[in-house]
Amino acid sequence: MSCFVQLLIEVCGVSQYLDFKRFTLLVIDDDKSLLKFFKIHLGSQFSSVIVLNSPLEAEGVVRAHEVDIVLSDYEMPHFNGYELFQQIRACDPRIPFVLVTGADLGSSDEQTISSQVDGFLRKPFEVSDLSRVLDVCVDIRRQHLRDQAQKHQQNLSLKVKQHHSQNQKLRARRRLAQNTKKSVGT
Repeated sequence: MSCFVQLLIEVCGVSQYLDFKRFTLLVIDDDKSLLKFFKIHLGSQFSSVIVLNSPLEAEGVVRAHEVDIVLSDYEMPHFNGYELFQQIRACDPRIPFVLVTGADLGSSDEQTISSQVDGFLRKPFEVSDLSRVLDVCVDIRRQHLRDQAQKHQQNLSLKVKQHHSQNQKLRARRRLAQNTKKSVGT
């Protein structure tokens, strides 16, 4: 991380937000300079930052990689960030999605969109705002992962109980068979 970014983080007081080492961030924006900014400045904070300059590849990346958070621009060629959000949610509804825009969406559309995505930033944004939104998304993702682990643990516990019950029934049958052999033999 550059000295400037480290100083900016310390001055803004957001260092507590930027501990995302276990997570993969997917960034989609048609502005290559912004992609470079995200790759450089967030690359040391996340385990991986995947950058795409077109939304066309995003769904394939989400299916091929374990993406934890998606950050997307709104205005892009082919389709907009909200349409991408809908695609990603259909693919995996547990992935937090941040939408970034400099466009004037109109207050009604902006309110509708911002209420559905997990984070919404208006360009230009402060690094502290980005950090805050990403922190919320990391918390959301962690909760999804905890819920998934808990369901897995519950399923595993149920299987262990079923296996234990089956073993008890099998032992009871064996004892009955042994007792029956002893009774017939005497």
